[in-house]
Amino acid sequence: MVRYFECLRYFRPIEPTKLFRISFNKFIPTQKGDGRLEKISDLLGPPENKSTYGRCNFPGESVFYSSLFIKTAILETKPVKNDFITLTEWHLKPGKSLLGTCIFHHPDVVSANKESKEAYDGYLLEMEKTDPILAQIVDSILKFLTEEYIKPVQKDKPREYLFSAHFSSVLLKSKSPEGQRIEAIMYPSVQNKYEVTNIAIVNSIVLDRFDLISVRATTVIETLYGKPPPANVGILNVQDLYDPITNFDIPNNKIIYDNSAEFHKLVQNHIAQQKAKNG
Repeated sequence: MVRYFECLRYFRPIEPTKLFRISFNKFIPTQKGDGRLEKISDLLGPPENKSTYGRCNFPGESVFYSSLFIKTAILETKPVKNDFITLTEWHLKPGKSLLGTCIFHHPDVVSANKESKEAYDGYLLEMEKTDPILAQIVDSILKFLTEEYIKPVQKDKPREYLFSAHFSSVLLKSKSPEGQRIEAIMYPSVQNKYEVTNIAIVNSIVLDRFDLISVRATTVIETLYGKPPPANVGILNVQDLYDPITNFDIPNNKIIYDNSAEFHKLVQNHIAQQKAKNG
């Protein structure tokens, strides 16, 4: 399949300045229960042979899923009440980029999504230079693939990801016409009405391309999906276990916690809970 895109110069550098990701502590393979995460590697995608079907991966493949905005990351993962989650923010390192591709071939996507609009405009220019028969083949493939990438999939039916997972699996093991490995796939957020973009990245390169900026561990108190949120409240009402962590030992794979600050936050949370109970 990749050869159909070579004529379009479909692969290009991607430079997402910020990424956001949510990890469910109870699903981390090295984690026991809902305790805090201790290793930076626990903030990445699942290790090889530990993953199930995803929109951009086959079972056993290691992919880092992230979003350009924190709201999108929340909507894509949909934490529920009492979930213990870890929110992370990542910034692209100076001078770094990803070689990737963008899924865009759908009228709803093109009109709603800035990144997809830019990719589609470039696609139209390349189509003008392409053999008409080959252009028709590519156009049909792109339409089918985009439909697969943007279709809603229920959590209990992961095999519905089969086509997008297969194409992504092939793509992320392939090289561009210039011989560079393809590292990322940008695709529209289904949960956020295609308005913003998600990025699936080869897990093994994340720490080389991005700086980990903050780690925030929190418990979900209430969800407001599909409801107009009160003023100054987002789509989740949460209780942080401690202030965001910004100190890391990358070479030794450690998140460095401030135990005294954590204790202080615990006391604050307890006082707040007592006040809430007493009205």
